[in-house]
Amino acid sequence: MPRSLIATGAGFLVLGLFWGAWAAVLPGVQEATGASKGTLGLALLCVGLGAIPAMLLLAGPLVDRYGTRAVSVACAAFALVVLLPGLTGSVQTLAGALLLTGAASGTLDVGINTRAAQLEDETGRRLMPAAHGLYSVGVLVGAGTAGLARGEGVGREWILAAVAASVGLAALAFLADPPCVRGTARRVRPRFERALLALGLVAAAAFVVEGGVESWSALFLERQLGAERRSAAWARRCSAARWRSAASAASSPDVSATAGSSRAAR
Repeated sequence: MPRSLIATGAGFLVLGLFWGAWAAVLPGVQEATGASKGTLGLALLCVGLGAIPAMLLLAGPLVDRYGTRAVSVACAAFALVVLLPGLTGSVQTLAGALLLTGAASGTLDVGINTRAAQLEDETGRRLMPAAHGLYSVGVLVGAGTAGLARGEGVGREWILAAVAASVGLAALAFLADPPCVRGTARRVRPRFERALLALGLVAAAAFVVEGGVESWSALFLERQLGAERRSAAWARRCSAARWRSAASAASSPDVSATAGSSRAAR
């Protein structure tokens, strides 16, 4: 059980680590690709276009069938694709990289939330608040360290490579997690109640606002207000920690339901 808790916590931590670092390196990515504000916004939209189908159609069935092994594979895939946005040199390749990043991130997100829900059932303890708290810690660490690294002249490629290495370590932690497969459970089709759909719409609206703040805060502070890279990263840390700590806790039941978690199979 301790291994399971550590692996799941590491999954939340590295997911936040990437998104924190990503917002901090986004100004450098815009410079490298030559993207305007409009084209960059369209490229960032590809994150959602990749994440939503993966969360609805891919993540839930894989986790239900293969358990923690599916989460480990999703984490390993995420470790590979997080390198891609830092290597792009055009808006088109950036859009493709973000499409893959969104799909891998969404699959991992559903997987770790489903695993946390399973651990809550097994232990009888409330783990979701602490798990999403670790995500916020990851955002803080990722944005802060990436901002400091950029201030010292470290390129976006090396920053994202360090993040990818951290995500890879989390994938290894899931390999050590005892297998948990619900293959013998009765498969049921997810049901979306009206109250659940309403909660999902509220959470989606919150995440739209959160995504706007997270993605554009560093750009706005650096380009419009002339802030240093370190200062922009620190401001991004504060805003992300506040939004995520409130919004993710409210949306975690919706994520678990979308994934078709083990609770529905019961």
